[in-house]
Amino acid sequence: MSTIGKHDPMLREVLNKISDLTAAQIERKSGVTANTIRNWRNGKTKRPLSITLDFALRAAGYHRVIMEIRPRDDKR
Repeated sequence: MSTIGKHDPMLREVLNKISDLTAAQIERKSGVTANTIRNWRNGKTKRPLSITLDFALRAAGYHRVIMEIRPRDDKR
């Protein structure tokens, strides 16, 4: 059984989005080292830094968005 992204759902999502790129391609496009990408893919990294996830996503043509889930006037 694979341990890829086992501990972090965001890592799992990022790995899915960058799956068509090699670690070397991501490094060239984002500055995130190929070794870091390999560690993500083989399950050695359990909680990656948010900024490295964002850079890797950008290398694959994606970006993360934060959205409010309820209207502001509905605060309690």
